[in-house]
Amino acid sequence: MSTQLSEDEIIQKISGNDLTIGSCASQALTYIGNKCGYDVRDFRGADSRWLFGQYTTSQKIAEAGGFVECDYNGFKIADRLLRNVEEGKEYFYTSGEHAAIIRKTGKKFEYLETQSKHIDENGFHPLTVNVLKKRFRTTKTRKLEGEKFLQKEVLIETSKISDSPNFKELLGYLNTDPKNQKREVPK
Repeated sequence: MSTQLSEDEIIQKISGNDLTIGSCASQALTYIGNKCGYDVRDFRGADSRWLFGQYTTSQKIAEAGGFVECDYNGFKIADRLLRNVEEGKEYFYTSGEHAAIIRKTGKKFEYLETQSKHIDENGFHPLTVNVLKKRFRTTKTRKLEGEKFLQKEVLIETSKISDSPNFKELLGYLNTDPKNQKREVPK
C-alpha cells in the first residue's frame, strides 16, 4: 500500500497515450486500485495485455455484483445500464469497444479519460450519445461475417470490485513496472 493520492493525482499518475491499442479495461482497474491506496499503473504488456483484452474478463468482474445487459442495439444497452448509476458512486462500465470509469453528477453522466497524450484531455468528461458513438464505438448493430450478434455490456460499482476477495490478485496482472509500460507520458 502507498499513501492515498487525490483523484487528480491518480489521473495524472496513470494517464498517457496508449502505444499498444487498447488498455481501457486495465486502466479502469488501475484507477480503482489507486483509489484503494495501492501503487499500480498499467499500459498493456505481458499478462496484462492478454487478460484485460478479453471481454470475458469484464463479464467475470461484473459477477461480483454488477449488471450484464444484452441486446442487438448497443444504445439500448447503454440506456438500460445507465439507469442503475447512482449519484456519488463510480462504476466500471463497458460499451461498444471501450471500458471506462463513469459517474453521475446531477443529471449528467461523466466518463474518465486516461489514454490521451495531452495532459489537459485526461480526466472526467461528459458522457453523451456522441461520445458513446465516437470514443466508445457503440453501435446500433454489430455484425460478424454479415450476421448480427448480441452485444453484451457490463456495469459494476467500483466498491464492489475493490471489496472482492480476488481484487488484489487481479491487480497482480497489471504491468506496474514504469520502464515496461507502453505509453507516451502526457505533456
